[in-house]
Amino acid sequence: MIKEDIGLKLSRARIRILKNYPFFSILLSYLKDKEMDERDIENSLGAFGTDGEYMYYNPKEVEKMDVAYIAYGYIHECLHPGLGHFWRRGNRDLIIWNMATDYAINAIINKSLASKNNGDILSPSGILYSAEFNGMSAEQVYDYLIKNSKKICVNIESGNIDSNDHQW
Repeated sequence: MIKEDIGLKLSRARIRILKNYPFFSILLSYLKDKEMDERDIENSLGAFGTDGEYMYYNPKEVEKMDVAYIAYGYIHECLHPGLGHFWRRGNRDLIIWNMATDYAINAIINKSLASKNNGDILSPSGILYSAEFNGMSAEQVYDYLIKNSKKICVNIESGNIDSNDHQW
């Protein structure tokens, strides 16, 4: 099997989003691709990240990913600035806020995929998603996480909320 060029994979992911989800494609068009440097890779939690100007990608992770999962990552990251998460954080705890925004974003994406997806865009395993947060804003999810922090556990592997795994 021939290894697909990373730039080609990123372009194919953008094209899939454009064909299937034009709204997300518009948001994504504002973010320029930029390879993570070694320092960013060391501090990164995954294959993608954004600061609202750039779509950072970890080439070591992207190289191993199917285009369908890259497309999901792109949609996820473009929704952070698209939903104003950088500006809405206020004085909230950064780690819990990031978790809350990820839960809210993944609920939006999964709802969109359920209504239209033909398999061109796939949700990766291990993302922060719980049906419990469907339809909730990041602020609502954050408040829930704070209020229930002594009672809930988040499975680090799956992102699911349950009572048998690591407590944050």
